[in-house]
Amino acid sequence: MAQKGLCWKEDEMGELVHTGTSSPDISVIRSLAMKHLPGSYDTMDVAFFAEGSFNKLYCVSSPHLPQDYLIRVALPVDPFFNRESEVATLAYIRKYTSIPVPKVLAFCSSSESELGFEWILMEKIGGVPLSDIWDEMPVEAKESLPTEICGYLKSHQDLQFIKIGSLYFSLVRERVGTRDFGETSAYPSLPIVVLSHLHINS
Repeated sequence: MAQKGLCWKEDEMGELVHTGTSSPDISVIRSLAMKHLPGSYDTMDVAFFAEGSFNKLYCVSSPHLPQDYLIRVALPVDPFFNRESEVATLAYIRKYTSIPVPKVLAFCSSSESELGFEWILMEKIGGVPLSDIWDEMPVEAKESLPTEICGYLKSHQDLQFIKIGSLYFSLVRERVGTRDFGETSAYPSLPIVVLSHLHINS
């Protein structure tokens, strides 16, 4: 059982685990970044940044760019739905909370792209692991940190929905093909709808 860029096999316990079958082309990643980032650049560096179970991240930088960016390349696990919902959720959180999440500049929710994978181009948010600086932090900063974190959690908790489900932009309403519960009454102007995410493969 395989998909482009992804292969499933049984482990010693008889459970299915995924293994990657190919890696994205760095030259194509560079081309995508140059296409979607503002301005025109003769040079642009693309370097591997990090990876998770189902994705790899590449840092895009240039002396002419105001900041660094990340391209997140995803394996085709729950294709289309994951990427569409992820981007819509990021947009929603950016608009209605104070939680620092990256701005998405462009994305593709189809592996039938020139890259051959689904991808998201986003801002790279600066920061360092707390464990790296904790010992050097002033006492005042350590004391204020829980309050700051609680503020982020509260702004997230304040978002209420009348139904469970995933967030999608209304533009993909027909493609999602699941029961539409309508726009949330609290935010009728936002072009995002809440949908149950249940689909059965025939």
